[in-house]
Amino acid sequence: MPLKQPFDNRSEATLRRLSPGVTSVICFLVVGAVFVLLTAWSWRRWPDLLVDFGHELYIPWQITCGRHLYTDIAFAMGPFSQYFNAGLFRIFGVSLSTLIAANLAILVGIVVVTDRILRRICAPGISAFACVLLLTIFGFSQYSGVANYNYVTPYRHEMTHGILFILLMVYAFVLRVESGSRIALATAGACCGFAFLTKSEIFLPCAAAAVVALTFVRLQRSNAVHVWGGRDVAVFACGCLLPPLAAVLLLQFHMPAPAAIRGVLANTLLVGERSTALSYPFYRANMGLDDIGGNVLVMLAATAAVAAGAVVLAWCARIVHTRFARGCISQVVIGLAAAAVGTYVMTFRAWAVLARALPVLVVICGVVAAAFTLRHRRDRDRFNRGFVICLWSVVSMLLLAKMVLNVRLDHYGFVLAMPAMILVVVVGVTLLPAWLGDAGDMFRVATIGLCIAAAGAHLTRAQSFYSHKDLVVGEGGDRFVTFNGASSARSLLVVEALKFLRATMPEEATLLVLPEGVTFNYVLRRSNPTPYHLLTPWEMNVFGGEQKILQAIRRRPPDFVAILNINMRDHGRSFFGESGYGDMITTWIDENYRNIKRLNLAPYKPENFRIEIYQRGLDETIVP
Repeated sequence: MPLKQPFDNRSEATLRRLSPGVTSVICFLVVGAVFVLLTAWSWRRWPDLLVDFGHELYIPWQITCGRHLYTDIAFAMGPFSQYFNAGLFRIFGVSLSTLIAANLAILVGIVVVTDRILRRICAPGISAFACVLLLTIFGFSQYSGVANYNYVTPYRHEMTHGILFILLMVYAFVLRVESGSRIALATAGACCGFAFLTKSEIFLPCAAAAVVALTFVRLQRSNAVHVWGGRDVAVFACGCLLPPLAAVLLLQFHMPAPAAIRGVLANTLLVGERSTALSYPFYRANMGLDDIGGNVLVMLAATAAVAAGAVVLAWCARIVHTRFARGCISQVVIGLAAAAVGTYVMTFRAWAVLARALPVLVVICGVVAAAFTLRHRRDRDRFNRGFVICLWSVVSMLLLAKMVLNVRLDHYGFVLAMPAMILVVVVGVTLLPAWLGDAGDMFRVATIGLCIAAAGAHLTRAQSFYSHKDLVVGEGGDRFVTFNGASSARSLLVVEALKFLRATMPEEATLLVLPEGVTFNYVLRRSNPTPYHLLTPWEMNVFGGEQKILQAIRRRPPDFVAILNINMRDHGRSFFGESGYGDMITTWIDENYRNIKRLNLAPYKPENFRIEIYQRGLDETIVP
């Protein structure tokens, strides 16, 4: 079978009979309905009460109060997302509702751009189906006790903003290849520059994809193999440099130039530091480096399982096509049967294990697409289709790098694994059936059925968590819903602590929460006078060590301190205040503050979650 056939564009039989306008309207309505239903189903249950998302509210609020990243607020990421959200707060008001509305709009943008890219390689119906999977599996997800791994209240806005910039860059390169427009090329550069202002794990895949794209752009315009075109590189580079330069200039209004430059380069500089991922059990486990041999075997076994499943599915498709009816009804029956089998045979954990195969599958897609594109560089239509798949494969593979031996669709996977899964689904539903000839339609509907079963398993898993969320935290636009006391006793302790602090703290009082829990500051609208709002072992190391942090706390002591007994074993430590992790800070607090409240589970155990609240007496002298 010729190599070109898997990349030939084939529409579904039903949608092929409809006009393009009607098809687009149907796809729009279906995806839009899924978006609305999922939003209503998960409404305001997205944030985590303590972990991560609090700083995504607190930092932009503090920026609106006149404080700035890198000088007043210790921060190790790029500046774009926090200042963008602060701008939203200034325009629309400081509230969780503002970020919810903005992030839902960003998710719509991600879906729209994904659809526009995928339509270059598959029919509109398949593209819409991929977008539905994006929403159901990734958009509103919660697959563990920690929330924030969704597109509405992400643990880092740098991730969701960054993935939109990557997709926009890919789309701009697609337009460049199709039309030759240098405006599209400059836009691609600008998107890459904005990605630089988010996180390195977003920028590096973006930059690598740009190199590949520029190479193919040059190949398209030449009969020989030339790697670079000077004008194309210059146009792209100009677009890429503008956002970082603008960021430096804007930051200079509030800080010295060296601080502004260090801030813009902050996250990129961390890539080469030993104090980052590989030094901590949490990050090693997330990357799969805690058991390299075992994780490689799991990845290969998952790949073999996917390959075997595809072979069995193809064999069944040929038998059904040969011996039974070939009409629409038979296809619907096959699709429903596959969905039923996937639902009752595959558990959520089984689907999660299959995700381990994504790196191998993406590499295969990328290699085949690259070979196809090079072979057909004089055929504009085939070149363009191969180019899209090749570029998407590069982005997908490099995004997986942070969890390459432990790939999953939950946790970091809600962003990092999303493009890879969408690519594999599109290949399985559109391109692989081309190899099966007339039996391809049966293979396609069976694959769609299995994808529906996978989406159902993930939605069921998320519902198992959302169904236990009915405890309201915050008021008005800051209202969100978290786990009730029956599911998480710590939620009741946090709510009780918030009530106590609200009744006890004067309006202008300041609050420091250790080691994490800046949600307290935001909900109570009480500032942290120190630059440090998160002090896990990783942050403490990156920000210069405990001695430096203690000096900053001494210079601007908070009126109140709340210490949360959170186990940091994933970061190689235990509890804040134990030897080697925060003990100097807690000793200083004991010397200068008095304990006014302890909230703990009954019966009391040292290892259980508890909250200790301290107050500094106005007549007491701070020990230097």
